[in-house]
Amino acid sequence: MHRLNHSFITPIDREDIYELVTTMDEILDNIEAAADAMILYRVEAPTPQATRQSEIIATAARVLRESIDGLEKRDGLHEKVIEINRLENDGDRTHRDAVASLFEGDMKCTDIIKWKDIYEMLEAAIDECEHVANIVEGIVLKHD
Repeated sequence: MHRLNHSFITPIDREDIYELVTTMDEILDNIEAAADAMILYRVEAPTPQATRQSEIIATAARVLRESIDGLEKRDGLHEKVIEINRLENDGDRTHRDAVASLFEGDMKCTDIIKWKDIYEMLEAAIDECEHVANIVEGIVLKHD
């Protein structure tokens, strides 16, 4: 942020850069919160649903990196935004399945609370990935 405030000319609007940086920070904050919760709650191993959510986040992060790296040339950005949207939809389905699975079988109430909390943090990270993709799309539309 310091470098941004002291740069005379930026390749894209300062407001867009700021929004990109703060939204990417939200992704990291949600990932860190989920990891902290797993430690705090003394979770021994992730559930298959939490693993799937993490895989979605990792894939989305890779696509976002490619999108941001490609902002200057703008080649293939539309397809990357579509892929992030697809991943977010997959994340929504995974989150719904994860929460539904909490109420199947004989899971302890405390475990239900723990996992619901973790699933929601991971889902928030996935949602923020889509938010970043929307910002990238907005930047491209502004400068075309």
